[in-house]
Amino acid sequence: MVHVTKSKFVSTLIPLPPLPEQRAIVARIEELFSRLDKGIETLQKVKEQLKVYRQAVLKWAFEGKLTAAWREQQKAKGTLPTAEELLEQIKAERERQYQHKLAEWQKAVEEWEASGKPGKKPVKPKKTKELPPLNEEELANFSELPEGWILIRLGEVVFQISEKRMPNECPNLPFIGMDCIDRNGLKPSFTYKFSQLSSAGNWFSKNHILYGRLRPYLNKVYRAEYEGIASGEFIILECIKSVCPDFLKYIFHHQKFVTWANSQASGDKPRVKFNQIALFIINLPSIDEQKAIVQEIETRLSVADKLEQIIDETLQKTEALRQSILKKAFEGKLLSEAEREALKNDPEWEPAEKLLERIKAEKERLEKENNRKRKHKIAQEG
Repeated sequence: MVHVTKSKFVSTLIPLPPLPEQRAIVARIEELFSRLDKGIETLQKVKEQLKVYRQAVLKWAFEGKLTAAWREQQKAKGTLPTAEELLEQIKAERERQYQHKLAEWQKAVEEWEASGKPGKKPVKPKKTKELPPLNEEELANFSELPEGWILIRLGEVVFQISEKRMPNECPNLPFIGMDCIDRNGLKPSFTYKFSQLSSAGNWFSKNHILYGRLRPYLNKVYRAEYEGIASGEFIILECIKSVCPDFLKYIFHHQKFVTWANSQASGDKPRVKFNQIALFIINLPSIDEQKAIVQEIETRLSVADKLEQIIDETLQKTEALRQSILKKAFEGKLLSEAEREALKNDPEWEPAEKLLERIKAEKERLEKENNRKRKHKIAQEG
């Protein structure tokens, strides 16, 4: 192998093997790159299949398939509540929680008045408007429910939280914007202090659900783990006691809900409102079965997440592997000693000294030809 400079302007040396070896190296590079590309294609297909699998897990979950054995066990114990009991429990809890919120508001108003009415008057909690009953057309879209489950509108089991705060009221609370949320939850490195902002934000507390209402963030959902302030582009929801917050979070991740929410979004910057998502119909089991479902979902999705992490790490390594192949190629390490020896039988193979002489001769010929053309051009212009 000989080394030649790239040009008379660049002093970098490049290795140049005999022509048959060059061809063999190129063929080997293309072979290895082809294998690499096929591997990447396979990994990308697996990632797409993981997306399908995740949605299948959610579909099975909300059809009751993941907890069929659990229901049989509870039924055998006589502890599986009926649909009628669950519905009555939800109605009672919803009214009880609203009355509790009302009592808290009345207390806050009294304290506000006693302290001289500083700032704004505490906002009275809203009672969700009565939602329309399920009609026959809507019911026709649902198959038979598992024992003990009910169909109910989302707005019947959540309260919207609409409490504004200013930075000077709670400067040390964390602020969460749309860029703070990914598919798996919160990105800690993307949170801010509320004091860094100048405008109002929406207060939330632990176990509240932050739902991104602005397209394309309709599947950005976070179940709060602490108290904080959120961007106005989130709808903040509080579940009644009969609904597990993580169960509701996974409902929002389900493709059925995402598709429906997208169809409801409108405006220059398409978004949905609470009174729209309140109409969405959900399959709801008892709180104990909801918790069992969440556990089943998370067990399966954690395996999918780990596999996707391995795939992403492998994909990141492919570029380094591609560069490693090229490095070995130009160091003369891509072909074995036996392969290089066999190439000497090729009629076009020549020793390094002869190859260098031929390169120099070709270079001199090209320089003479260029000089001749340049002189001819000057003579014509003169």
